[in-house]
Amino acid sequence: MHLNPQQQAVISHGETPLLVIAGAGTGKTTVMTHRAAALVARGLDPRRLLLLTFTRKAAEELRTRAAARLALPPADLPWCGTFHAIAARLLRRFGRTLGVPPAFSILDETDARDLLDHVASELCPNRGKDNFPSKGLLRRLHSFQANTQRPLAEVVEELAPRFASQLPLLEQLFAAYNQRKRAAQALDYDDLLLRWLDLLRNPTPDADCARLFDAVMVDEYQDTNAVQSQILRELCRHQRNITVVGDDAQAIYAFRGATVENILGFERQFPTVIRLQLEENYRSTQEILDAANALWEEAETGFKKELTAAAGPGRQPRLERCQDELAQASQAIGEILESWQRDRVPLREMAVLFRASHHSFLLESLLKKYRIPFRKFGGQRFMDAAHVKDTLAFLRVLENPKDEPAWRRLLCLLPGIGSATAGKHAATLLAGAAPADFFATCKLPAKAQPYRAGLAALFHALANPELALSQQIGHVLEFYEPLLPLHYDFPDSREKDLEELPQMASQFAGRREFLDEVLTGDDSVVQNPALEADEYLTLSTIHSAKGLEWRRVYLLQLVEGALPAGPSQEDAAKVEEERRLLYVAMTRAKEELVLFQPLSRRTRDGQAERCLPSRFLTSRVLATLRGGLPPGGKRPPPITHHHHPPPPPPDDGELRYEPADDDDATFRPPAAATTTTTRRRGGGRGHSLR
Repeated sequence: MHLNPQQQAVISHGETPLLVIAGAGTGKTTVMTHRAAALVARGLDPRRLLLLTFTRKAAEELRTRAAARLALPPADLPWCGTFHAIAARLLRRFGRTLGVPPAFSILDETDARDLLDHVASELCPNRGKDNFPSKGLLRRLHSFQANTQRPLAEVVEELAPRFASQLPLLEQLFAAYNQRKRAAQALDYDDLLLRWLDLLRNPTPDADCARLFDAVMVDEYQDTNAVQSQILRELCRHQRNITVVGDDAQAIYAFRGATVENILGFERQFPTVIRLQLEENYRSTQEILDAANALWEEAETGFKKELTAAAGPGRQPRLERCQDELAQASQAIGEILESWQRDRVPLREMAVLFRASHHSFLLESLLKKYRIPFRKFGGQRFMDAAHVKDTLAFLRVLENPKDEPAWRRLLCLLPGIGSATAGKHAATLLAGAAPADFFATCKLPAKAQPYRAGLAALFHALANPELALSQQIGHVLEFYEPLLPLHYDFPDSREKDLEELPQMASQFAGRREFLDEVLTGDDSVVQNPALEADEYLTLSTIHSAKGLEWRRVYLLQLVEGALPAGPSQEDAAKVEEERRLLYVAMTRAKEELVLFQPLSRRTRDGQAERCLPSRFLTSRVLATLRGGLPPGGKRPPPITHHHHPPPPPPDDGELRYEPADDDDATFRPPAAATTTTTRRRGGGRGHSLR
């Protein structure tokens, strides 16, 4: 295949440290496989080449392509794999010097959480949800501390400050957990990296695993954490033939412990390193890259780069200003349907991306109404979330006072009420007691008493038949949200989820219609025999979309508080990561990119609240977008609708829409539609694209 001059420079580089800044869509995997082949052609034993990646799929692709390039069987490249897989192999072989037996067990994430929970139950049997982290949060704290090598106090302050008073107990718990693993001869995923690092730092004549390799190559280096960076430095004690490939503009996994400082500081760690950049993009049109380049020009940190398109010219990216979030969802569907009808773009070649899972909830609701098949990646189905189910329990008992499961769920939200007490009070309510009167006079456990009056007032207010559904939900949220920290980790993000409910409810005539819609259906994929099995629209968080591409990409919520996300707005480093998230989203598009900016959103009391445009939509970026800034003007243009709004959804169970230019209203793949290859992963709900 043809290689451009930048790629050729990487491939022909000698055997000294090399940093490759590979911009989005610049053929990173191709360059890595060709460079591996070139090293072998110059005399490197392929069995002494270490290729490190972050996923098994990437490792297998690298191994297969490099072996094919070398005309070797893949088995002749034995040291190609993920950091954790390579660590496990080396520890099986050399771990005995550290006291790690060859037959050690590996704990997956579920095993690790369960063991932590078991140790916690022994150490503090009287812990409660309101005063001690859940097992999931315990695991996150332990893992984040291990991968970042930061003091536990800092980690707790950043991730779970409400448990800062429990720091001595957490330190004791984690020490006991580590002791329990040793007794069980088991390692969790973090241990694999830490023990590999120990192995490298404590070599013996019979166990010096750094001497196994004459060259090291690392993919996606921007995603490495502190421990992985230290491992690489130790691996290069005896030789300096290391190549790391990555893109600082796509470093978006700080929440996993990754640090962009590894790639930004690589030249300090290896002073003789040569830095080469790949900037010819084989994915997107130049118009899309112009917008991404404008965004990256304003980054506070990072290597300057300017992507150029190998493809020809295309459509200018668009900014669509919408009246509110409901209009945003409606217009996005109009865009998708028009792309399918006018341009014959298959659904599987389109994606809607968003910063957080709850940003797509309104869109999901409308997609179901129009019976447009979709699959969502990077977040659970909205109505499956526990805090959403809690909120709906209040509406369920209003609609059906005999709904025992809903009463039990509602009662168990109160502190001090367990299953037995909830069952006793539910029986009284099921017998016909008026909820407002019952809660005004009933006797509750001491911990629940402070909430009794509020619950009585809530049901008194909800008894008003003139109260709109969105107002009913607003009253419920006022009572329920203070309970969130007692039951769930990260209550702020859950509160953001719940703010979507009043807006969703505004689409329905009443409470019953709303509950019927949101509680029926058990999958995000709408099946229709007229469609191919893989004909679906992708909905994905930006994190889960990294590394993938689609012909058309629609990006939601270009407003403050969403992108950048609310918690990051006052932290300069987090704002820069949010900028990188937007950069990743924009560079997923091959042919067309549409950004949506709602001008307002509905509050829980039904009032319109103005949305501020994302700080990333600067005049420089807006100048690259159609609908951004008018020529010579600074004021944004008025809201316009370039596309037909979607029609009323069908009521006969058939997937359809009203086309613009013919009489065929049945939604089925157009005969002229062409299928193009898109890198994606299949699978149903719950499978991450990443």
